[in-house]
Amino acid sequence: MINNDLERHVKAIADDIHNGVKVQVCQDCGTNQEPDNEDNECSCCGQATVPEVMDGMSYLMDALDLNFVVSSDLKVMQSARILVAFGGPNIWVDTGKRVVEGYWGGDSATASFHADPMGLELAASDLYWSARS
Repeated sequence: MINNDLERHVKAIADDIHNGVKVQVCQDCGTNQEPDNEDNECSCCGQATVPEVMDGMSYLMDALDLNFVVSSDLKVMQSARILVAFGGPNIWVDTGKRVVEGYWGGDSATASFHADPMGLELAASDLYWSARS
C-alpha cells in the first residue's frame, strides 16, 4: 500500500535539501528566520534581513539524531544519517546514498537529492571531527 502523505513529506524534504532551505538572515546579529514576504525585519534586533540558503550546521541543529558511517580505522567519515522526523513518520536523510527515507507503520517511501547546497555532509563531518577531538 502506498502512503501518499508519507511520499509527499519525503519528497518535500528531498527537494529542500536539493534546492537548499531558504531563510532570512540578519547581517547584523546573524539570526536565521523563516522567509516572510511582508516583513524583512529581524525578530531579534529589528535590522533588515536578506534571503540566503540555510547552512548545513543550522540544518543539523534541528536534527533529532545523527549517525555517522565511518571507516573501520575511524579516520574517514564516509556519510551521515540524519533523523529529521520521528513519532509520526520516521524520516532519515542519508548523505552517502543521497536519499531521504521515510517509514510509517508498514509503509516506506524514498526520494533522492543530487545537490547539497547547504553543505550537510561537510557540516556532519565537522561535527564528527569535533566530537573526536
